[in-house]
Amino acid sequence: MSSDENKGWLLETSPSESAPVADLSEAGREQIKLRSNWLNGISIATFAVGTLAPMTRAFFDDVLSWKQTFASLALAVICLVISGVLHSVAKRNLRELDR
Repeated sequence: MSSDENKGWLLETSPSESAPVADLSEAGREQIKLRSNWLNGISIATFAVGTLAPMTRAFFDDVLSWKQTFASLALAVICLVISGVLHSVAKRNLRELDR
């Protein structure tokens, strides 16, 4: 086997650019929808609990020190990023339905 034949898998197009290999069954399509819905729900919960709650507390609670306020806002930013990543993964899963 030549080295060009070994590298063939590197040159293949991504699944979204190639022709569909096989049609998904209705059950497979439903599983993709459920997985994406679950990930998006986790994304929303992460945003609500990890971003909105700490930001609300940081802005409206006068008892917090500046260190606690900074920690709350840092946590909010981290959770916002995690929420965005989870949402992007959910959207990418839904692209499998277009195959």
